[in-house]
Amino acid sequence: MSNSINSVSWFARFNRINEQLVADTNKKTNTNSNSNSIWNNDNCSHNNNTTSPINNNSNTGLSWYEKFTQANEKFVAGCNNKPIISKDANGNKIENYYDKNGNSTQTINYNKDGKLTASTVYNTDGSIKNKTNRINNADNSYKDTIYNGNGKKVEENSYNKDGLLTKATAYNADGSKVETAYALNGNKIKENSYNKEGKLTHYNTFNDDGSINNKIDRLNNADNSFKDVIYDANGVKLRDNSYNSNNKLTDSTSYNANGSIKNILNRVNNADNSFKDTIYDASGTKVKDNSYDANGNKLEENAYDKGKLSKSTSYKADGSRIETFYDDKGQKTEGEEYNKDGQLTSNYIYRKGDNGYGSIDWNNDGKMDGYVAKHGDFDNFFTHFGQYWQLPDLENIVNNLDNSDKDTDKRAGFVSDGKVTSHKISDTQIGFNVTAKDMTQNTGFNYDYAVWDKQKNSYIVGTDKNKDGNLTGDEIECIVENVGNKTCSPLTFDLNGDGVKTSGSSVQYDIDGDGKIDTINDVDDATLSIRGGKDGKDLFGDNTDLDGDGEADGFANGFDALKALAEKEGLINGKNDMVLDSNDIKILENKYQFGMKTSGYNSAIKTLESLGITEINLGNTDEVSTKDNFDGRGNSLMEQAGATFKINGKDREYADVWHSIQD
Repeated sequence: MSNSINSVSWFARFNRINEQLVADTNKKTNTNSNSNSIWNNDNCSHNNNTTSPINNNSNTGLSWYEKFTQANEKFVAGCNNKPIISKDANGNKIENYYDKNGNSTQTINYNKDGKLTASTVYNTDGSIKNKTNRINNADNSYKDTIYNGNGKKVEENSYNKDGLLTKATAYNADGSKVETAYALNGNKIKENSYNKEGKLTHYNTFNDDGSINNKIDRLNNADNSFKDVIYDANGVKLRDNSYNSNNKLTDSTSYNANGSIKNILNRVNNADNSFKDTIYDASGTKVKDNSYDANGNKLEENAYDKGKLSKSTSYKADGSRIETFYDDKGQKTEGEEYNKDGQLTSNYIYRKGDNGYGSIDWNNDGKMDGYVAKHGDFDNFFTHFGQYWQLPDLENIVNNLDNSDKDTDKRAGFVSDGKVTSHKISDTQIGFNVTAKDMTQNTGFNYDYAVWDKQKNSYIVGTDKNKDGNLTGDEIECIVENVGNKTCSPLTFDLNGDGVKTSGSSVQYDIDGDGKIDTINDVDDATLSIRGGKDGKDLFGDNTDLDGDGEADGFANGFDALKALAEKEGLINGKNDMVLDSNDIKILENKYQFGMKTSGYNSAIKTLESLGITEINLGNTDEVSTKDNFDGRGNSLMEQAGATFKINGKDREYADVWHSIQD
């Protein structure tokens, strides 16, 4: 050895002589020329360490090189920031990392596929700082669960197959936790906070750019019901929602920017999971109610104006809907049908409120095509039968003897032109159904049926359950009367006791009060009127205008109109006093020109006193019945139980005549 070597410590001389061996063992380049090399540095931490394995001869039986490698491998690994690699009993790789003093800093475990399964980080004193267990999924996504030195879970992070964080959960010392979901761009999507019982206490929602959208505080109750108070990003309260113990919404209050109440929603949840929402304004006035099925599909929507029903919408499973409009008295005024694409297919105007009478414009051409006498499900008929129901050649079809190649029903008495199959029920009635393009798109009898009554000019619509070619009883869904005609009603009084009758002669009179002269059958009896009876608004019927504003008040019939006038003046109490006596009649004469036309609609007014009428019994307005075509002229008669009057000491009846307008 040279003097240069003898002039340094034994440790430095040993390092310099054996540096190439150690370098080769650790796969490192000889650093002899590097003045900073540990091998050329006498200040190595274990240079003069008497406990160093190099100064310890306990490793007997091994060569000096083996003893040196075993004794110093952790030091060498730490100085080179390289792991010492080994395998467990199952052949899985383990990487151990050390600092320059040979102290453990981290241990990483891998499975046989080379995927990380666990990682342990150590403090400088050798104790565990934290430990991570990883679950690897088949799609290369994975989840890391992190524990502190005491073995308590502190974090749980999920990553997708590209290693991007998708969900992070932080566990607090008191058992509460915070869960955060992330988008692929790293922005937060949602952040939920839970208490130690695992109940949600707060959550934030975020916009696409990662900024906060809403902040929600949850108040949990002992019975597992709860309330969510929702704020915007600036802390302004937007609404609060209350839920029952089954996590179903029961109430919701929305707020204006100044903190005042905007509206209130009350929800009724049904056992079958359907529900109904009722919405009120800040004053507590109902503005809307909506009904939904168990899947949340809207079935019905009702809108209210000043607490009164103004519009109702019924939704069908196929996406179509029916809208019905009401006046301020709750009487139906108009209806509209829309298909699933939102296109208007039919509209109709109700003439007798909730009794279901209404005129129909089935083809949406702006002209009323008929009147409905029994309300049913219009949609099926008017959508699918509309193009056939007024066919002028129905009689030609049933009289066609040579139809064997077109008859799709193949039943005795049924004939077809290839589109419509018809059956002659009587000399005045023909039953028919559509065969080529029915609702099921199948040829043959489709159980959706209509009966045309030539005499009444009406249609009965329903399901021919027993396939006898007629509709009776519960087979009937609706009745469409006076097709192509319009009807209006005035109360008519039988003065001579031979029954209420119309005249065989026609008269020109504005019976509906629309400013246009109508052609109708005149009456042979007396008609009750106000203000001189110049048109239908001054008669007692479905077009009566009691308040004189020029608009019909929407009464269902003349009985209702007369009752409304008596109630308005306080002349009846609606219970045991339903009679207008001579004093009451005098009050109405003085205030409203209450009188009667006795010689037709265009005749002069006479006082009731001059006719010998001393009282009018309003009867029971809940009990009415209708006789169709009561006079053989296409007009109808509505009668009411107890509707009588006294003339010259004798009791007579009065009724509501529904005229069919002829023009």
